[in-house]
Amino acid sequence: MKENTKLIISIFCIAFIVRFLFLLIMPQFFDGMFGFRDDWIYLTYAKNIISQGIWVPDVTKMDLEIFGKPYNAHVVGPGWPLIISLIILLFGENIQLIMFINVILSSLTCIVIYYLGKEVFNKKIGIISSFWSIIYIYFLIYIPRILKESILQLLIPLVILLMVYEIKKVKLNMVTILFPLTFTFLIHTDERYLIFLPIIFIGLMACDNINMKNGLKKFAVFMTSVIVLSI
Repeated sequence: MKENTKLIISIFCIAFIVRFLFLLIMPQFFDGMFGFRDDWIYLTYAKNIISQGIWVPDVTKMDLEIFGKPYNAHVVGPGWPLIISLIILLFGENIQLIMFINVILSSLTCIVIYYLGKEVFNKKIGIISSFWSIIYIYFLIYIPRILKESILQLLIPLVILLMVYEIKKVKLNMVTILFPLTFTFLIHTDERYLIFLPIIFIGLMACDNINMKNGLKKFAVFMTSVIVLSI
């Protein structure tokens, strides 16, 4: 087994153990809906995807009250509710299982942060960054919830990492689709991250491994893919 593979497995295992132990001491593990608030929005959206279909034509059925205040679950992006709906379809309404998925997603985040630190700086920075992310409290507190934060904490550095890979890449290839695919899912999870578009444009243009023209070509392919994937 290569040394780097051992390192990746070690990062994931340590992160997983820390997160799973954290989940075990949280009251939500014993009472799956303890302290829920916005969580109801994502759960309601997921149930409507199951009952109405992925497009959810009747948004009025997503009306709900949380501590006496009216909400409509349609205010959030469909990305995370779609994943929750798949979990419910496959395993039933198992709140603890969704939290366990958060444990896995958050553990994967530590690996992505390692690669991001390694690609932007060096391997030492990657290792330090990943082990910092293992104990970073804001990567832990959302695990016992049904909120989008755990998947956002994975998608945001992953989008940045894939952008770095594209900048360093000489020619486009089949792996290139992962960049727009991940970004598309990110903006369908939280549309506010459309703000990344000018950063991606400037990054690909100004920092391309060949020249600005090659960077412009990469951005054109990226945007075309995002538009097609969003239809």
